[in-house]
Amino acid sequence: MIAANRTATLIFRRCRSAQKVITNNVTTSVVSSLSSRALPSTRNYSLTSKTCSSSAAASATNTDIETTSNASQNFYMWGTSKNGTIPLNLLQEKDGIVSSGMFSGDDKIVDHPMGLNLEDLNGFLFGEDKEASNDGGDVSVESVDCGASGTAMVLNDGRCFVMGTNKNGELGIESKSSIKPIHLPLSDPIAKASLGPNFSALLTTTGDLYTFGYGGSRINGMGCLGQGNMDPHPTPTLVSSLVDDGCYAADVHCGEYSMTVH
Repeated sequence: MIAANRTATLIFRRCRSAQKVITNNVTTSVVSSLSSRALPSTRNYSLTSKTCSSSAAASATNTDIETTSNASQNFYMWGTSKNGTIPLNLLQEKDGIVSSGMFSGDDKIVDHPMGLNLEDLNGFLFGEDKEASNDGGDVSVESVDCGASGTAMVLNDGRCFVMGTNKNGELGIESKSSIKPIHLPLSDPIAKASLGPNFSALLTTTGDLYTFGYGGSRINGMGCLGQGNMDPHPTPTLVSSLVDDGCYAADVHCGEYSMTVH
């Protein structure tokens, strides 16, 4: 592994062997047992996330401060929607959406916080595909993360959907952009998504970290994905060195050319 990879990524590690549980009653990015890689049988916590970007902003507010995953949540978004970074079809107010005269015709401006109407979340995510919508059952949003050019939604069942621009592979999808939400499949449920301007990361409920996007260069910086090289990864790829070291990741944040987990 090249030395630059270690200097570009700051890692605070907790070993999985520690007999400890991390909990937070109000806003918890990731909560899981450190003693096992097995998925907890019940989720007695609520996940919320809020992150701002250059083109769109999101705010998550938990209206019922409880430690259950069924707690009611309100989500508000605003800013300039580029390639679907703001799900305009879910906004409760339609009159406040205006077209941008400075940018392309697809860009829309939402100049104040607007709530998301999540009652039709199934239709927005899955359309007519009832099988994909968890056999027609209702789903809810646990967290929303806004990157520089994309948006990620993590659902209560651990699935993650992304939309926006994928210029450097930062959305982990095949196309260069998508105004419709696209599912990022992983073997384990996803607890958190962190979208960076050039690369991104997914954190699972079992403490594994997956990174994807731009790997870096000798000019801009190397080791961005933590994979031990400068290679780009167009789809989510496990950071195996953390698994080899027996370490559990509890949270993740992506910068422009570096990443932090703890």
